[in-house]
Amino acid sequence: MINFHKYAFLDCKKLKRYIENDDYWLCQYNPIWLFVWSDYYKPEICFRHDFTFIRFMMPDVGMCYYPPIGKGDLKKAMKDIEEDARERGFDFYLAPVPDSMVNPISKFSDKLYENRDFDTYICSSDALSFFKEKEYKEKRKLCEKFEKQHRDAVYKPIKKDDFGLILEFITDWNQDHKDQYNTPYFYKQLNMIKKCMDHLYELDLFGIILMDEKKVYGVAIASLVGNVATLHVNLALDSIPGASEELMQCFARTTSLRARYISLEMDSGNEEERKKKSSYKPIKLEKYFATFNL
Repeated sequence: MINFHKYAFLDCKKLKRYIENDDYWLCQYNPIWLFVWSDYYKPEICFRHDFTFIRFMMPDVGMCYYPPIGKGDLKKAMKDIEEDARERGFDFYLAPVPDSMVNPISKFSDKLYENRDFDTYICSSDALSFFKEKEYKEKRKLCEKFEKQHRDAVYKPIKKDDFGLILEFITDWNQDHKDQYNTPYFYKQLNMIKKCMDHLYELDLFGIILMDEKKVYGVAIASLVGNVATLHVNLALDSIPGASEELMQCFARTTSLRARYISLEMDSGNEEERKKKSSYKPIKLEKYFATFNL
């Protein structure tokens, strides 16, 4: 059996060293994403000299194994995780399989399915910084409208002691999303935000709050791996026209000097989220493959 342990805070930086020089575009390969969602997906990890092994609980599926991460003997590593699954009584499921691993993994698995709900949206940080391109005309107008109606609104770097402000903002945000309040999604989102704030400095997270003296209009929190800033928290008041677009634009401006790309993560099959994320004209939609099809 593989000697897995519960994925914890200290594993983030260690895993980052394994992946930051490779093209792992899927948000599920971001070490911080794994940690802030760990209460939901229950990830476990094992570091060996040749490969890193990760497994997690996929809702409605069961235990899933990441393809081995590393440069060693892939055939042997695949055999190791298959045996681990069998010895522990799990069905052998692989996920997420990124584009770059589809061909190698296809040698060991008869079927790989794209699961569109978990594809990752990758945008250009420069393109989102000013919405200059013609395709962003409507977003530019919404930003101008927001700035005209909320002249005192500014964005500032997020700090740990802003958690109280964020909790107040989430109360307002819930008024825009009453259908999600008191649902499992609401609580897993709230827990994820709390983890981000609790470990803001230790995990080198960064972000902004869009606000004036009376109100918080939006919150964005991200982590950096290589040239990609993964946006873990991206919440704005939908009842305020242009707040979402202004938040994205301001975040992109603060990010463009440190990251060439912004990951908007996945839409999880939510049609409203899919429409919203697609509207930012991603330059890449990194496909999520698995040996199951949801």
